[in-house]
Amino acid sequence: RIIDELDELVETGFGDSEVGRVDEMISELGRLETETDAQLDAAARKLFSIEAELGVATIFWHQVLRQIATLADLAERVGNRLRLLMAT
Repeated sequence: RIIDELDELVETGFGDSEVGRVDEMISELGRLETETDAQLDAAARKLFSIEAELGVATIFWHQVLRQIATLADLAERVGNRLRLLMAT
């Protein structure tokens, strides 16, 4: 959604209303990343509690959780860089 707004942002010459909308979306992205971190922590705790039942599959689930965390972190970094781009 943010990328779609960039076209509009460029077309409007970085107008205040468009910058505001994109900035709100970037803030929401940061909030979602924080929420994702909390959910991943809860999932990791649950995974740890049933580790004996899952056996080797636990390793793969930990990898999945790490990849999701990495994806969320990268999305937040992209948002922060877009915010810097708009500020210049």
